[in-house]
Amino acid sequence: MSTSMSSSMPIHIQWEELFDRQISNCYPLSIDQAKQLPGWGKLEQYAKDTWGDGGWNIVTNPEDFRDRPANACIEVARVPLQWSQQPQCSKSTAEIQGKSTGTTTKVAFDVEQGTEAKTSLSVTRSSSITTSVSFNVGFSLPGGLDAGVDTSFSTTLTNEQSKTTESTSGKINKQHYEFDNEDGKQCKMTVETSDCAATAIGRIPVVAKGFVWFNYEDKRAPKADPNGGEHYKYSANIEQVLSEAERTSWIEVQGPVNTVTKANYETNCSKAGTGKKAAPKKKVGEKEKEGGKKPSSGVSAPPKKGEPKGKDSKKPAKTSPKSAAGKPAPAKPGVKAPAGKTPSGKRPAVKPKPAKK
Repeated sequence: MSTSMSSSMPIHIQWEELFDRQISNCYPLSIDQAKQLPGWGKLEQYAKDTWGDGGWNIVTNPEDFRDRPANACIEVARVPLQWSQQPQCSKSTAEIQGKSTGTTTKVAFDVEQGTEAKTSLSVTRSSSITTSVSFNVGFSLPGGLDAGVDTSFSTTLTNEQSKTTESTSGKINKQHYEFDNEDGKQCKMTVETSDCAATAIGRIPVVAKGFVWFNYEDKRAPKADPNGGEHYKYSANIEQVLSEAERTSWIEVQGPVNTVTKANYETNCSKAGTGKKAAPKKKVGEKEKEGGKKPSSGVSAPPKKGEPKGKDSKKPAKTSPKSAAGKPAPAKPGVKAPAGKTPSGKRPAVKPKPAKK
């Protein structure tokens, strides 16, 4: 027993929710409203051809036949809107900057991102059936808006001339971003905002379905079966007799649509004060601050006093070959030791020759 009770509960709730949703978009169709349908004349002719004419009383939703009602409903999931004026869009950008300090830092940005659409629809023509009642209606916007715009929304619409309904779909949220950044660098974030405006129009079908009752003053059998059973009351199925166009009345709406989209952010990091100054010119003969080198001016410097011209005083003289033991070879008698080294192996100091007068 517990199993059957637990399994039946969700089924009951689902049907109850479905019933509530249908009721919100379906309303009882009165006989006066039924007579406003485009195909009403065809429905009357059907009754005459099937059961005959004569005295009758035509009604809908009789108390003694609740299982055969007549309703007017909006059953489409989405009503497609069209542009009466093409969207006009403009874009702008804004920069958010932040500077980091310290050796290991992060740069944080709080920016707005997302899309929001505001729609205001007014009833320019009401339906002849279910007047002054409200429906839950879904709409879809056509193309032409920037990418990212939510093209569908739902709102409550009242079937009454000049009645206006406003709706906001989508959402713009604040987003937090963090980036690693080096010390001394300046980061910025660029956010692009797109604003679009357009005028939309649409037609919402209100469709009749169910039964219309023809109550005759006398009992009669159907014409197709004259020997059949005789009755006072006969019902005609609206969906079987009339096409959808013949049993549909329209609500026409029009109004502005405005969208705001904030997206397409990007970041750049560059050193703070990126402008570079030109280096000052140096004078000829001035030493560099780094390295201590003399600048090259293209002219040789004059020799020092006592230094021969055209020769490098620092160039070492040739040395004598070494012996097998690694010691310098002894000088031969009558021959001077070669310049550059003494017999002890040490290099004597080179004295500059006096300059010739």
